[in-house]
Amino acid sequence: MKTSTFVGNLIFWIAAAIPCGMFTSWYYSVGAEAVQAASAESVWALVGTIAGVPALLYAIGAIIGLVVIKVGGFRVNQSLKSHAFIVASLVLALMVAAVVPVIAMGTGAGLSLPTLLISYAGVFAPLIFLVFGALYAIGIAPAK
Repeated sequence: MKTSTFVGNLIFWIAAAIPCGMFTSWYYSVGAEAVQAASAESVWALVGTIAGVPALLYAIGAIIGLVVIKVGGFRVNQSLKSHAFIVASLVLALMVAAVVPVIAMGTGAGLSLPTLLISYAGVFAPLIFLVFGALYAIGIAPAK
């Protein structure tokens, strides 16, 4: 992986993790009533409630994967690289599909199946997003 690719991806994922981490820390520091009230009033609070933790964990997985691949000097088979990038990109597309209806239609009518999937996966299987982030890093790793 070229240094510019590594640095660009690292900066992007750190920049993505910062607001997600800030929202997640607010989410867990206030009471449930405050979160419900904020989510009912603001579309962006609802978006953070839906995708804050999954996006944060995805970004952390990508950051860890990028650093491990760069420091370790790993090279990946082209087939594994392609498959990992496709799976990681589909999960990112699912995250986008989860929040776009909420942004477009508001807090009352914007809930959809991808929103439900991301919300429940973020609560019941959050570490899977770390794996998908690491798959993203494998997807952009240098080929053999």
